[in-house]
Amino acid sequence: MNRATQRRRAVSLLELLVVVSLMAIVSSIVMIRHGRSMLANTGAQGECRRLWLNLLQMQRRAITSGIYHGIVFTSSGGEITGYRVVSNLELVSGQLTTGDNTTDVDASRSFTTDVTVTVSHSVMGYQFEGQAGGAYRVVLAGPQREFTIDAIPITGAVNTSDRYL
Repeated sequence: MNRATQRRRAVSLLELLVVVSLMAIVSSIVMIRHGRSMLANTGAQGECRRLWLNLLQMQRRAITSGIYHGIVFTSSGGEITGYRVVSNLELVSGQLTTGDNTTDVDASRSFTTDVTVTVSHSVMGYQFEGQAGGAYRVVLAGPQREFTIDAIPITGAVNTSDRYL
C-alpha cells in the first residue's frame, strides 16, 4: 500500500498539546473574569450553612440543658462582622438579651469581607422548649447570590433560601 493512501487512526502528540494549551488559555480567561465573584458566592453559601448549623445547635443545646442559648452578632462601623455562640441568655421584657452570666460556648466567628450580612435582631436565641425567641431573619449577600435564614418563633424551625441578584 502506498503511504499516501493510508488513513490516520490516531491523534499526534502535537495536536493533543495544542488542544490542551487552548483549553488552558480559555479556562484562565474565564477564571480571571469570573473567579472572584464565583468564590465570593461560594463563601456566602458557606457562611449561610455554618450559621444555619450553629442556630440548630443552639436550639438543641437549649432543649437538652434547659438554659437559653443563642447567637450574638458583633458589628463594627455599622456592619455585621461576625457572631458569638453563647449560653445563659436572659429574657427581659419578652426579648432575649445578654447579661452578666452570658458565656461563650464556642470561639467567635467572623464573616468574610466579600459577604454583606443583614440581621433582624442582634441577639438570636432559643428557649428551653426549642422555641425561637422571635421571628429571626439573616440575609447573607454575595456579589450575585443572596442567602436568607429564617427562624420561625413557635416551632423554632430554621429555613434557608437563596436567590440570584
